Amino acid sequence: MKKIPITIPYIDYRDIKKVSMAVKNGWGDRCFENIIAFEKKFKKKYNFKYASATSSCTGALHLGLSALNLKKGDEIILPDTTWVSCANAIKYVGAKPVFADIKADTWCIDPNDIKKKITKKTKAIMAVHLYGNVCDMNAIIKITKKYNLYLIEDCAESIGAKYNGKSVGSFGDISVFSFHGTKTMTTGEGGMFVCKSKKIWNNYQIMHNMGKNPSQSKYFFLDVIGLKYKISNIQAALGESQLSKIDYIIKMKKKVFNYYKKYFRNKIFQLNTTEVNSQSTYWMSTLNIRHLSLKKNFKERLITFCSNNNIHLRPFFYPLSSMPMYKTKKELVNRVSDRLSKSSINLPSGYNLKEKDVRRVYDTVIKFLKKEKLLLSKQI
Repeated sequence: MKKIPITIPYIDYRDIKKVSMAVKNGWGDRCFENIIAFEKKFKKKYNFKYASATSSCTGALHLGLSALNLKKGDEIILPDTTWVSCANAIKYVGAKPVFADIKADTWCIDPNDIKKKITKKTKAIMAVHLYGNVCDMNAIIKITKKYNLYLIEDCAESIGAKYNGKSVGSFGDISVFSFHGTKTMTTGEGGMFVCKSKKIWNNYQIMHNMGKNPSQSKYFFLDVIGLKYKISNIQAALGESQLSKIDYIIKMKKKVFNYYKKYFRNKIFQLNTTEVNSQSTYWMSTLNIRHLSLKKNFKERLITFCSNNNIHLRPFFYPLSSMPMYKTKKELVNRVSDRLSKSSINLPSGYNLKEKDVRRVYDTVIKFLKKEKLLLSKQI
């Protein structure tokens, strides 16, 4: 039986040719050629003022937070449901992550809960556009203006998504993107930092260059302790090529999502829901099973069942506040994050899936639900 992976990158002859040329020629005086070209094309495509390619999205976030000059004790509010690197990068700079709940429909950070978590120590809000969905940016921007907070956009999973006609990443004081092998476009591993402030950009450049001020004439003289998250010229060459195809890849991702929408129509199923005035890219078509009688470890058992049938699912993120390193003495309960984590999974979302593949995923999930006595034949 053919295996259906969670996702695969779209690699073709154009990528191979571009990378081969970088391997052959991208050395010596040309060692930054593809990096510069990649950053330039990325800025132009999404209308960003400043952009810098990095070795990972986590690295871009660490650099960006460092450029904001955050200090120990500063608090950053972020969603409880996201990948752990969001919280880790906050800890890297000595700040404190504060976890807010997510919205039940879009699964992105809930502006109403953000308001409840603000203190005198709050310095920033991190808006994570989850699974290709887009946050309620109007509400979040109002909060940042009212309390004079930085806005950080994590666009790792949402490149190409839009809010009010503007690309995600356009709203934040700093924003980051991911080009991991599972993402919509890839450089194997890689990320991008973007911002619009000259001051933040200048701080970023010093940190990104191991602590060397670009205006410093002494070649190996460093002003501060910096960081090293540089992308390679070879990776950037792949990024250049991938960027030229990204609109097509997103189009195919949306097609796959619409196949899922056609089959998962029962009222107990919830698929990705878009925020008003937004355009999702459906990086991960995600399924929430709304049922009152879900047994313990439901999603883990569903993932195992599908794996035994050669279908690869991913678990919906576990709440960060449930993890040992982020649990507090006074246990934090973000109810929507907790509930969705127990009942949701990411479906296979490769750009190349056919309708018959989606139907097979659907049939396998239904088979499991019937086995669990959570769904009757007459309900389908």
